[in-house]
Formats: sequence, structure tokens, C-alpha cells
Amino acid sequence: MKVSSTVLLLGATAARYKAMAAPTFYTDRAAFNAASGSGLSFESFEDDFNAASVNFGDFTVTETGSNYGPSNDAVQRANPQGSNDVGGNTDGTYTLRIIEDGTSIGTFSFPDPITKFGIDITFQNTAGLTIGGDVSQSISMTANTPKFWGVIDPDGIDELTFAAEYQYGLSMYFDSLSYGGVVTEQPSSIPSEAPSVSGVPSTEVSNYPTTYIVM
Repeated sequence: MKVSSTVLLLGATAARYKAMAAPTFYTDRAAFNAASGSGLSFESFEDDFNAASVNFGDFTVTETGSNYGPSNDAVQRANPQGSNDVGGNTDGTYTLRIIEDGTSIGTFSFPDPITKFGIDITFQNTAGLTIGGDVSQSISMTANTPKFWGVIDPDGIDELTFAAEYQYGLSMYFDSLSYGGVVTEQPSSIPSEAPSVSGVPSTEVSNYPTTYIVM
């Protein structure tokens, strides 16, 4: 059945709503908190854990890709002010540590998508950090200096990955994680039950994309 250009225009207009959303990145926690508002959850990794994949309830952290094989993938609770003294704990005593051996990737997975994620990261050595998954950004890290990194993404975050530049024995420390925000599906401004256009029944023009808002 022929569909008029008016119908195609309506569909294209609706599709643009979600495409306009883009992630905003932060390197300052105060600015991230101001943009996020209240209601975020917080995790400072104080409970004991040591496994290739650790479930923290709302999210899971996994290490994969060790040069030495899967048996060497480990997400660990660590005291960075012990023998290494990298100063990586920004809340409490402990942090989450991933030992980077050149190819390792640390992944934060959220079964229920969030829209806001902010965390303090510390490296033992000066190196670059590549962040991937549902967003993409590269930043530089200074040895033994915590750096805040945050993102607000209205489209939702299921997964974030963290990979350091190629350096054997480089530990990545994560602390003071703030996260939350839900992705809520909302109808676009175009009615879901559109009237017939140029003889096309309403059922053929009613399946418009939905848009998302950040809560």
C-alpha cells in the first residue's frame, strides 16, 4: 500500500526525539551531583569480595581478558593505603581493585538500566583510560591521584567498561560510586492513534517510536 510523504514525515519526526539525547560527561563530582539531584544510590566497596565477577545487588562488576587466562581475572576488595599507598580510597577504608595486566577489562553491568553513574578512579601509574560500553570516552590518569568520572545518559546505561593502557601490573582502583536514575518510556508528542492519512488506516501509522525522560 502506498504511504504518503505526510506519513513518512510524521514517523521521521517522532524518531528524532530519542536521537536528540546524548550523554553528558563530568570530571567534577559537585557538578555531577548538582545535575543528578537527589536519590542516587552509593557504594564504597567496604564488604569483603574476591572473584572474577562480583554481584553487588543493583549491579555486577566483572574482570575479563587477562593475559594469563580466566583464572587470573579478579575483582577484589583492596586497601590502597596499605603497602602500595596509592591513596585510592575516597570513602571508608577499602576500594574495588582490578589488576590490569595489559588486556584486562573491568565491566560494570546494570540489569535495570540507569541514567547516572559517577565514580572515583585511581591508577598506580600514569596511563590512559578508555571507557566504553554504552558510552565512549578516553581520559588520562595521573599516578596515585584519584579522578572523578561521571556520566548522565538519558538513553540509559546497561554496561560500562574500563580498560587501561597496556601496562603489566597496573591496578585500577574504584571507590565512591554514585548511581541511579531510571529510563521511563513516554509517548512522543505525536498521538499513538493517529488519524488515517491519505487513505492509510490509523493502525498503519500508529507505531511511532517512544521517547525517554530521565527521572
